[in-house]
Amino acid sequence: MHHIVRVESNYNPYAIGVVGGHLVRQPKNLGEAVSTADMLERTGRNYSLGLAQLNKSNFAAYAIATPADAFDPCTNLRAGSSVLEQCRTRADGDWPKAISCYYSGNFTTGFRHGYVGKVLTSMRGTARAPAWARRKKDGKFQESTSPEQVDSQEMDDLIKRLDQARATGRQEAAALSPSFDASNQDAGSQARQSPSVPGSHTPKAAHGPSVVTPTFIGSGSGREDGDGAFVF
Repeated sequence: MHHIVRVESNYNPYAIGVVGGHLVRQPKNLGEAVSTADMLERTGRNYSLGLAQLNKSNFAAYAIATPADAFDPCTNLRAGSSVLEQCRTRADGDWPKAISCYYSGNFTTGFRHGYVGKVLTSMRGTARAPAWARRKKDGKFQESTSPEQVDSQEMDDLIKRLDQARATGRQEAAALSPSFDASNQDAGSQARQSPSVPGSHTPKAAHGPSVVTPTFIGSGSGREDGDGAFVF
């Protein structure tokens, strides 16, 4: 789950992904995040929230009553972990397919859009861990051993299979699990945004915290359906 969170939100508990668009910048605090999510809800947008980018379609299933609840790190991670475990079960323990399932609700989209590769790259340890995931020794941070560390040979096998799926295109990716509902392309937030996304326009609400204005992508230029967080 550590690697999913790294790719989904870069450890930003206030991260918001918007279907068909993006925010001009990510919220800076809980109040701003809640106000922005409330605005998205009022305007009928589809969105995902928090560390694990939990899609709004999952809120009821995990007893999340409000966006504020979804921004709670423990609540968000519990729900995201549950979804990932469901995906792993559906994929018969196959992690690349489970990761794609987490991203899109199916076993194919995550391969096509590079999401599976990003998570596997993180699992291989090529991306730098956050400060809280590292230990300090002799005045310098060093990577700590993660309980999720994957055997190097197993990871090499996963990467090899990913490369094969990319090389042969969508049909090969779909063939990884013909019994799964690969036609489900309607799940998810369709948006991923790093907390470092530039932008400074922050309209002020009449009262209360700032609301971060979303920018929506016009027809034909957005990411396709299914490119987003999981829905079960």
